Amino acid sequence: MHWLAPWFGTSSLVWANQIGVVLLAMALGGWAGAVTARKDKDLNPLIAKILIGAGVWILISIPLLPPLANALLPEQLLFEEAAFLFLSGALSASLLFFSIPVFLLSMATPLLVELRGAKRGAGRAAGELAAAGTLGSLFGVFGGTFLGIPFVGVELTFVFTAFLLLSGAWFLCPKKTVAAFFLFGFIPFVSSASADDANLPADAKVLAVTQSSYQRLRVIEFPASGERWLQMNEGLDSYQSRWNPGGGWPGGYYDVMGLTPLFAQTEKGQPVAGWLIGLGAGSGIYPLAHALQQNPWTLTGVEIDPQVWKISQAYLPLTDALQDHLQVLTGMDGRAALRLAPQNLDFIMVDAYSNQFEIPMSLATVEFFREVHGKLRVGGVFAFNVGARQESLSQESKFLLAGLAEVFGGFARGHQVPHTRNAVLFARKELPLMELVDIAPALVGFPKEVGAALLPGQTYHAEPLPNFRYTDSRNPLALDQAKHWWTLRGW
Repeated sequence: MHWLAPWFGTSSLVWANQIGVVLLAMALGGWAGAVTARKDKDLNPLIAKILIGAGVWILISIPLLPPLANALLPEQLLFEEAAFLFLSGALSASLLFFSIPVFLLSMATPLLVELRGAKRGAGRAAGELAAAGTLGSLFGVFGGTFLGIPFVGVELTFVFTAFLLLSGAWFLCPKKTVAAFFLFGFIPFVSSASADDANLPADAKVLAVTQSSYQRLRVIEFPASGERWLQMNEGLDSYQSRWNPGGGWPGGYYDVMGLTPLFAQTEKGQPVAGWLIGLGAGSGIYPLAHALQQNPWTLTGVEIDPQVWKISQAYLPLTDALQDHLQVLTGMDGRAALRLAPQNLDFIMVDAYSNQFEIPMSLATVEFFREVHGKLRVGGVFAFNVGARQESLSQESKFLLAGLAEVFGGFARGHQVPHTRNAVLFARKELPLMELVDIAPALVGFPKEVGAALLPGQTYHAEPLPNFRYTDSRNPLALDQAKHWWTLRGW
């Protein structure tokens, strides 16, 4: 998944593609191995050839993926234009690069059972191989997640895997010279070209790329303005955080989320406390600071991936003045962390995307909204960033807004952010949200787009949606979001 992420992201639908391809290849490989085991009695050389084939294919896949992915995703696409290609491209890449080595390795298993069973019995041989295979899988999962990807990167992890396969072939192959050629001859030709520039926006340059246990992170800069973006498993014109030299308004939906403390109607001079789930680089803090300049305030930011905050501190730093107001919790899931929050918060904001277009399902259910409601004071406000097309709220946004209205007693509405593909949903505990005419005097100093988001044509109210809302046990959110982006361009 990390390998394909620079081009195709890591949405649950991409995961499903890859898992499906792997399972199909395992089934076909196991069947082919079972048939071959009864026909070919000289199994050692055959197993060596299978290991060589799998190892060599992994090695040659490393330099082949970038040109293929770039061909599947032409340059300068907008995110909504490429959304369908994420799914189809990931499927194509999985079929080409994952199915062949998985098929070959799955084919080797019954051959090894047949070979070892002749001496130790089929049952014992199958049990020993199953145990060894499971231990190898454990080593791959923990070694790859905590050692390989964070410290040496995806490509070198693949090279090491191929080296282990070719080493096994060397022990089994009767012609050691041939096996040694494959073992050592191919590795120098493996391209070291990285995916740093994958899906790079026009006129941008890459400042930093790193892999965490969760995702691939990239910081890019636009030299003309000095603006920087933090991208997580994404590219094109999509980003998680935006940063301008010297601080200031980041633009887009971040500015509109600055309305959150204003909607809470806190009195001047009164201390204000809030939480931000999905901290990223802290882009949303700049508008909050402007809205709260007449109040002492503290913000707790929750970020599940510690590497996000680390790279943000290096390339998209907050000013020292803002750091003084901020407490950061990293390595914690947002919903789990919220249970540790104090009661009577003034506001809670959610700006969390697990992937390019997917909101984590655990943060989009009525049960979660009830937990949020219980942490707010009377009059406290909840804000939720969602993706939405310009002309109307998407289906998933309507479901989310209906769920908020159910939990917050109808005091919920959405605001489309001008010139973006985002909307911000707001809900207030036990009190109605302010209208534009009432909040207008407090918008002095805000960008004009914030006021425009409050106009009637940009405002959406919850609609009754009988017999359905997103819950912890029934949540097709990922499919609804994917459908929204695929249909945006008529697909």
